[in-house]
Amino acid sequence: MKICPSHKGRQGGMAVIVVLALLSIMLLYLAASIRSLNSLDRELKLLDQRQTRRLAAWSATSHLATTNGPTTVQPTSSPTVHE
Repeated sequence: MKICPSHKGRQGGMAVIVVLALLSIMLLYLAASIRSLNSLDRELKLLDQRQTRRLAAWSATSHLATTNGPTTVQPTSSPTVHE
């Protein structure tokens, strides 16, 4: 009786290795994506703060310009000539 090594055992082991390799690549991709999202979130918050400060300064300047601007002169009625 001759015992041959089973090819199914080798194929099954190779399939496990391939699945683990694909899973590790997917996890690396997921980690990189999460890191990028966190970085973008931080940058977006900084941009929002800068724009809020800029708009607040612009609003204050605009408000000062309207309150300290020249006053409007009302037209006077034309003088009437009395005879």
